[in-house]
Amino acid sequence: MKIFNINEIVKVKLTPFGTEIYYHKYDEVNKAIIKRHGKPIEPKMPKIDNDGFTEFQLWEFIQLYGDHIGLGIPNVIVDNNFYIEDSKLMEVAE
Repeated sequence: MKIFNINEIVKVKLTPFGTEIYYHKYDEVNKAIIKRHGKPIEPKMPKIDNDGFTEFQLWEFIQLYGDHIGLGIPNVIVDNNFYIEDSKLMEVAE
C-alpha cells in the first residue's frame, strides 16, 4: 500500500465542463464583493500544459469539483483519472 498526501499535486485533463467550472469558480464571491462596492476577482482559464494536463493540489480539486462529480452528471475530467508523480507516493511503514 502507498500513501498520498492531499496537499500533493495531481494532474487531470479537464473537459470543457470542467474548464467552465474553473473559470466561474469566483462567481459567488464576486457577487458579495460587488455588493460591497469592491473590485471583483478576474476570472481565469485553467493553466493547461503542452500534454493537456492541469495541476491541482488534491484538496483544491475536491473543493472545486466535489459537487460536480457523481452518476448522471457530465464529467469534469476526460478519463476519470488522477495522474500522480511516482515520487509523491510513499510506502506505508509496517
